[in-house]
Amino acid sequence: MVSTRPLGLSGSSKMARTLLTITTLLAIVQNATAMYFVSRDGWGARAPREAYTPMTNALGVKIHYLGTFFSGIEHSQCDDHMRSTQNYQMDDSPEDYFDFAYSLAVCQHGYVYDGRGKGHRSGANGNQVLNANHYAVVAFLAKQGLTQPNTPMITGIQDAIAYLRRAGAGNEIKGHRDGYATECPGAPLYALVQDGTLDPGKLWNGGSHTVANGETLGDISLKYNVPRKYIIDVNDLKEPYELVIGDVLEIPARGVPLGQLPPDGGGNEGGGSSGDLTPFPGAEWFKSQPNSAIVTAMGKRLVAEGCGKYASGPGPQWTDVDQASYKCWQQKLGYTGADADGWPGQSSWDQLKVPLTEDGDGSSSGGSGGGGLTPFPGADFFQAEPRSDIITAMGKRLVAEGCGKYSVGPGPQWTDADRASYRCWQGKLGYTGADADGWPGQTSWDQLKVPATEDGDGSSEPFPGASWFQGSPNSPIITAMGRRLVAEGCGKYSVGPGPQWSDADRESYKCWQVKLGYTGADADGWPGATSWDQLKVPSSGGTGGTGGSTQAFPGTAWFKTEPNSLIITAMGKRLVSVGCNKYSSGPGTQWSDADRESYKCWQQQLGYTGADADGWPGQSSWDALKVPNTDNSPNPVPVLFEPFPGAAYFTAEPSSWIVNEMSLRLVQVGCDKFSVGPGPEWTDDTRASYKCWQQQLGYSGANADGWPGQASWDALKVHRVTPLPVEPFPGTAWFKSSPNSPIITEMGKRLVAQGCGQYSSGPGPQWTDTDRSSFRCWQRVCGYTNSAVDGWPDAETWEKLVVPRVSG
Repeated sequence: MVSTRPLGLSGSSKMARTLLTITTLLAIVQNATAMYFVSRDGWGARAPREAYTPMTNALGVKIHYLGTFFSGIEHSQCDDHMRSTQNYQMDDSPEDYFDFAYSLAVCQHGYVYDGRGKGHRSGANGNQVLNANHYAVVAFLAKQGLTQPNTPMITGIQDAIAYLRRAGAGNEIKGHRDGYATECPGAPLYALVQDGTLDPGKLWNGGSHTVANGETLGDISLKYNVPRKYIIDVNDLKEPYELVIGDVLEIPARGVPLGQLPPDGGGNEGGGSSGDLTPFPGAEWFKSQPNSAIVTAMGKRLVAEGCGKYASGPGPQWTDVDQASYKCWQQKLGYTGADADGWPGQSSWDQLKVPLTEDGDGSSSGGSGGGGLTPFPGADFFQAEPRSDIITAMGKRLVAEGCGKYSVGPGPQWTDADRASYRCWQGKLGYTGADADGWPGQTSWDQLKVPATEDGDGSSEPFPGASWFQGSPNSPIITAMGRRLVAEGCGKYSVGPGPQWSDADRESYKCWQVKLGYTGADADGWPGATSWDQLKVPSSGGTGGTGGSTQAFPGTAWFKTEPNSLIITAMGKRLVSVGCNKYSSGPGTQWSDADRESYKCWQQQLGYTGADADGWPGQSSWDALKVPNTDNSPNPVPVLFEPFPGAAYFTAEPSSWIVNEMSLRLVQVGCDKFSVGPGPEWTDDTRASYKCWQQQLGYSGANADGWPGQASWDALKVHRVTPLPVEPFPGTAWFKSSPNSPIITEMGKRLVAQGCGQYSSGPGPQWTDTDRSSFRCWQRVCGYTNSAVDGWPDAETWEKLVVPRVSG
């Protein structure tokens, strides 16, 4: 946001006629580009007062809004608004700009207005460094009045970003507030910055497309990543937009103004123009054993290069013969060993020059085998109001189909706006009444063609293990599996499918194995890892599933505090679902030995051994487990730091717990100059150790004299200690006598302060099992393991706990 002011707008102008002319031309120009772009001459810009500074190596764009207030206007007034804004910024604003401050502007009608333009720095991002790093795109929105971006504006911002990317801008999309202290671009628009909605994606460079059987306008829009309205305009299509097989449509380039050609090599991530080459679909795409025209085209190129190992074909299904043929190609290029394993890589693929196919780049090849589209997650998935990348992807497709009913978003959380948008889609398909209630169904979902996401490409539910199925589980995973079997034509259910494993599930799965070519004992109906991966069961959500977002790893130390949390329950349910059930009852919210044993089983299932399979969760094994998000944040062990006591405190050479704790921290940071170990007495060794710390921080001379100062003390982070006097250790036997004493209360308070309070109420004066459980946690924090973690206080851990004195 830069300085603007409320503007009085005049009536219609020449711009209204200019824009109508642009729209008309788009409908008739062959190989047209698509971007409702208004040049500086078009909106009547004044000349800048000085030369522009060149823009080089831009990281991306910053998104802005206009300022405090803006009310919606008719499109005939948008050019007036551009001129008024420029006049104010050049003539009246405190910044005294020499031109319109922004690179581009986007009105609520979806038109992109040229400001300082491509190749020039803007003046809007806050300072010279910020202006050098990013272009500036301003939307006709404000803090008050018109605050919500609509669908045409979102498309226009995407076009503006695409236009600047073709001019060399990087892929970053940030808000003005990212780097400068401002509310700009406002919460609604900034939400779209954060969730990726404004990213234009891969850029098609323009060309033609022949309509295939069953193809819709939405299919073509998705394939080339070009909004439907541009395809409609360029081809002069009329409602209801019924396509005829064999018709040739012009597919315009994204982010290129009318009358211009795409820059050479610029933005051709989406496959280039008609007749170009298929970009590399990615190594993982081939390993998913796709069935795609890309595989056929690749095989034909391998044959042409003398590397065809095919007895028949090549065909669309990836096979071992394709891998052998590609291996020949890699060897022909000079690759050896693991670099010639037959799995395509970027470099070898680029040299093979596979022609572009109807499957495009492999990203939208569809079907359960291709991995390009999200299979229908089931009606129950949506009615559970999930939070998932699938919902974001669905919403973006609904917006692309003209059914966006969002005031902000779309985003990952299912909302009433998602349901209203989906109801629009159902109505567009001709559904009425109860069939157009906004809840997705199989048929309407398949026609929407939602791209695969990290949450929902059909492969995110990990294989639970063969033994898990043989235990006749009752889990949403079984329901999700059954639905996928039905979708693949292998439903042997009289009712269902449902969550309880049954003979019908086994018969259905056997059908799937036979469909994959398995026979005999390999087609016995019991799921295996390979057939499961090919089935692509979507995340099931709820108990035992992994639908929606996953729980972030709370850290190993958190588990060692024996937490009581819903996270533990969710973890336990996932462990049960993957065949690691060591519970006699539960799982529940309280961490227990059964949780640790179950997790150890999971670590061993992943291949960990020895100390790596000790039952304490680690980052990698946790990520692989995919524990559903509980929205229950783990409470980390609170760490309080001792405030700086002042320089005079240390020059008095004190003996105190503060010195003791400081000395322990010096040892931890590698500054152990103690001849007999750290302790509470200030000594020459203490000063030498602190001098080491000051030097470690970069201090020298008089600033590294070994006497603590405020800055170095704050950096050391000495743990808070209770001032003397402290309660002496009463002896282990005293605790085993189940005492009732104020000492127990004070001990409990200290345990709570250290993050080890396991109390549902209290603590109180009576020694209880909860006190022992809390002290067991403290022993672990102190580094004790195995039998030493028994919950009975000993002299060493008691001394470290520093319990205030309450006895006489």
